[in-house]
Amino acid sequence: MYRYLLDEKKIEIANHRKLFVEAKGFFVWETDALMKNSIGPRNTALIERYHDSCFTRFGIVKHHLDEMSKSVEKEVMSFGPGEPLESIPIDFSIKLHTVGFFINLSGALDTLAQQIALLYGLAFKDVERIDFDNVLDKVKALWNRGDKRVEHLSEILARFENTFKEFKQYRNHLVHRRFPMFHQHGAGTYTVDIQATPPAMYDEEGNQIPNTLARTLFRRLPKSLVEMFHSTPYATHAVTVGSFAFLLPKKESLETNPVEFNFATDLDDRDIIDLCEQFFSYTKDFADEVYGDMIDTYRKLQ
Repeated sequence: MYRYLLDEKKIEIANHRKLFVEAKGFFVWETDALMKNSIGPRNTALIERYHDSCFTRFGIVKHHLDEMSKSVEKEVMSFGPGEPLESIPIDFSIKLHTVGFFINLSGALDTLAQQIALLYGLAFKDVERIDFDNVLDKVKALWNRGDKRVEHLSEILARFENTFKEFKQYRNHLVHRRFPMFHQHGAGTYTVDIQATPPAMYDEEGNQIPNTLARTLFRRLPKSLVEMFHSTPYATHAVTVGSFAFLLPKKESLETNPVEFNFATDLDDRDIIDLCEQFFSYTKDFADEVYGDMIDTYRKLQ
């Protein structure tokens, strides 16, 4: 499975693997010489399981992200009169994989938090829940008390905190409350300027659409069509696209009542896939940084 996630899903978290090698696979059954006494056999075995689970979670997240993109690509390719409808409606597919994405990325962060708690020896009472939120608070408290063990870790967590807050807002709303209004924007005929960066798109009245939306729509075009554009000497091309930009409310507008929702001001101009790709990329890079600090911490343990 590891090779599949690495080669097929492109889950590259270099320091995740390096920690596994440094810790000799967290193997505790053959000889105590491979184990850090300050962690002990029970916690070492737990770290190994959480270590594997975290990487697997990232693979599941990437699967949901890939399926979201495939759903959109199918809709693009089947757009047009007389074309068969997909057996699974695109809006259902997008919502299905969006929820799966947020649940499993939360799981990846929580299993990472479990490793932090065990490796850094964070003190949790039996009744306390060990999740990313609580570990974040524990590390902050330790650093405020001058604990040098978490100095670099606290810096890494602080840089990620704003991303995590935004992620939580969307996760809590999508998973625990209701689906916000996904606005399917983009159906129509446009003129695209492929020499602009990013490619600029204009509606039938000649008005330029926002760059973020243009980038999303352009990215949804079949590769063969884009290649054809680049093979001609012309900068602009007419293109007809389907309804495949799924936009969410801005995070501050998630709780806005549908009656009061203003599509001109409350809608985020990022496509749901772009938003999820950002969360995935930022979280994966963050995990890599944390594992880098874990390697240094593990080497110092007795």
